[in-house]
Amino acid sequence: MRGEKSLPSNSQMTSTMAQVTGFPQQDRIRVLAADNTSMNTQLLVEALARDEQIDMAGSPSKASEILAWTKKERPDVALVSSRQGDDSASGFALCREICAISPNTRVVMLLDSSERVAVIEAFRAGARGVFSRTESLKSLAKCILCVHKGQVWASSEELHYLLEAVSEPMPMRFATVGGKPLLSARELDAVAAWAKAALTMPLTPAQRSIRGSPMWSPASPMSMR
Repeated sequence: MRGEKSLPSNSQMTSTMAQVTGFPQQDRIRVLAADNTSMNTQLLVEALARDEQIDMAGSPSKASEILAWTKKERPDVALVSSRQGDDSASGFALCREICAISPNTRVVMLLDSSERVAVIEAFRAGARGVFSRTESLKSLAKCILCVHKGQVWASSEELHYLLEAVSEPMPMRFATVGGKPLLSARELDAVAAWAKAALTMPLTPAQRSIRGSPMWSPASPMSMR
């Protein structure tokens, strides 16, 4: 009949829906993937590429290539395995280098398991999140989004590890500002032995009053009398 408009075809409807639901390319999160093997990296890229908010921008395999690509492309987020090849801990060093050359890139460390030492080392290396391989890929996509927004991604147990590490007393360090040791290994052993003995040796009344003050420390010259 005249005046009636025909319904849009299936292809036209599909095109319109794509325009409505498609995520703008410039707003997608650019992600670098560096898993422990080339095959695992490729599988990771293929799985995360299905998320329209994520742009799997790069997946170089060697550490030198990863750093060169990062320095040039400046990805938003880098997924870095703690294990690179046969080295179970080289990923932490790689994380530090990525943070150094691209400070705005937020690193998520991929861990084989959420062990205390690995979790603490990851955050010390500059990671903004840790992700265990026992978790789902759906959770990894959510992790990327959260870290990109400036949040920290960690479970309650992993955060507990960090709180414990922060509450631990800092070890004494005998070094210059540049990190150069001031004492030899033998001298450090001697200092440690003396400090241990100083805490258990009998004290005179005057020394007891010094030890009870807030400013007392085993290395205080007055406590050595």
